[in-house]
Amino acid sequence: MFKKWGECLYNQISPITNRPVCFTIEAQKYANTSCFFAVVVCQICTLWSIKTRYQSTLFHGFQNEYTLWGVWQEVAIMVSFAYVIPLNIAFGTRDVAFIHHGVLAIPFCMLILSYDELRKIIIRVAPNR
Repeated sequence: MFKKWGECLYNQISPITNRPVCFTIEAQKYANTSCFFAVVVCQICTLWSIKTRYQSTLFHGFQNEYTLWGVWQEVAIMVSFAYVIPLNIAFGTRDVAFIHHGVLAIPFCMLILSYDELRKIIIRVAPNR
């Protein structure tokens, strides 16, 4: 009647609880952290896509040092939430593998950037419509 769990393909021991991650509440904490990484990556892509209203982001560049400083701080906070042990305990986050560092959000970032560049091309070609 009940299905059995599959075999764990990612054998990892949590540094906080010293227990395997698979099929425990630890897995949810790792998933929450990787989702947090994905949100931050998408925020950075959205920031770069909405920098200008008409000009392409590729030709505009990234010259605003305050924006770059803000992005650097956001990445530093994200990494510290994931890898500083007292913050792990306080926020319920865990250290994640490389594939979970927002890599899964890259297709969505490409979608955001492509949509915004297409919108800017349409605005430049037909500004009065």
